[in-house]
Amino acid sequence: MNDAFTRLRCDTGISMDRLWVENRWTHLKKLRRPFWASRNSMRNIGGPSRQWLQEFDYDIEALDLSTERGHLNGRNSGHCGLNLAYQIAPKRIVLWGFDMGRGPAGETYWHEPYVWAKASSGNTPAAEYARWAARFLRPAEQCAQAGITLLNASPHSQIIGIPRVDPWSLLT
Repeated sequence: MNDAFTRLRCDTGISMDRLWVENRWTHLKKLRRPFWASRNSMRNIGGPSRQWLQEFDYDIEALDLSTERGHLNGRNSGHCGLNLAYQIAPKRIVLWGFDMGRGPAGETYWHEPYVWAKASSGNTPAAEYARWAARFLRPAEQCAQAGITLLNASPHSQIIGIPRVDPWSLLT
């Protein structure tokens, strides 16, 4: 999601953040790797369709993950990414970097702040992170009902109700 896609080795990226897509558009075009962008995030970007780009609609109020292709529910890019993974229906989904809060020393990002952010402290207030974290309970139920193991490999995550796993144990 967002900068993880441009900075790390990722097969597919996703964002519902209009400012992020607009500010990373030149880089995304160079990468030409599969990328999902919300229609809202693409509203100021014109031009022909691109084979590597899939636009999606979303509902930020829906608690359930969507099963409709091209529709990914969630209040943030990570939540929409979980919805995309759910639609693919793997045996296991691992949440990496789903902290839903600041880092242990108050860090806003794992990388330098975005130049378009209001301040180096980021645009997301603590209360919003808490609301985001609480919205993972229903998706966790849906994954369990679908026979998908959902794990959280984010040591400092504020999400409850999803089993945590040591991220290093998944890399061996």
